[in-house]
Amino acid sequence: MHESHVRKILYFEEAGPQNTEDVIRAVIERVKDSGIKYVVVASESGKTH
Repeated sequence: MHESHVRKILYFEEAGPQNTEDVIRAVIERVKDSGIKYVVVASESGKTH
């Protein structure tokens, strides 16, 4: 039998720092579900949370 997976996709109306919290929550959820050990975060502006 084939194994199936369900993944969420997060879309934002506009780019910007107002999306940071939602992105962090989504990353945490994905890491917990997958066993990912490391996450690299790229920032165009250099700002961090």
